[in-house]
Amino acid sequence: MLALILQEIAINLVNKDDRWQLLKRAEQLHLSAMSLAFHAFGEVNVETAKHYGNLGRLYHTMENYSEAESMHLKAIEIKENILGKNDPNVALSIGHLAALYNYNLK
Repeated sequence: MLALILQEIAINLVNKDDRWQLLKRAEQLHLSAMSLAFHAFGEVNVETAKHYGNLGRLYHTMENYSEAESMHLKAIEIKENILGKNDPNVALSIGHLAALYNYNLK
C-alpha cells in the first residue's frame, strides 16, 4: 500500500529528483511485495498477478515502457488462466496495458 501511495505522490511532484527518489522507493517496496507473494502463493496466483500489475503501472510511470509491458502481459496471462478471459480483473489489467499502448507506445 505504501508503494502505491508513494507512486501517487511522485506523479504530482515537479522536482524530478524528488519524484525519481519516491518512484525508486516505490519500486523497492513493490519488488519486496512481489517476492513475498511469489514465495507465499507461487507465481500462478491472483495475488501475485496483482503485484505484476502494480509493477507494470509503476514502470509505466517511470517511463520504462518495455518492462511495464512485460509486467502487464504477465498479470493478464496469470489472471486469464485462473479467472477466465471474461473476468473483470482481467479486463482491468488489459485496460492498463491498453493505456500503455495508446498513450506511450502509439
